[in-house]
Amino acid sequence: MTESDRSLGSMDETELDEHRHRHVLMQEAIAEVVTAGEGLPVADLVTRLEAALAARGIGPQPRRWLESVAMEAQHGRVYVEEGHSGTREVLERVEDGTEAP
Repeated sequence: MTESDRSLGSMDETELDEHRHRHVLMQEAIAEVVTAGEGLPVADLVTRLEAALAARGIGPQPRRWLESVAMEAQHGRVYVEEGHSGTREVLERVEDGTEAP
């Protein structure tokens, strides 16, 4: 997580939009891993999550966060990165079965 993620209050509207977009991309990566990863070992899911994030231009994330997301995915649960409208749309697609892996 970058320093800008920790200081949302100091962001202008453009920076907030970029922040939200980044979290939508992260939520898409999480959904991709959950869709195809239930029951897989956590280590494999971490690797898949890192690849899905990288494919979306998201840099390395803290190991503990990756493992937390992977543990949820292992049980078929979607970790919610941030609850704004963009990530809710991703979650709705997952629930509807329209989120492509």
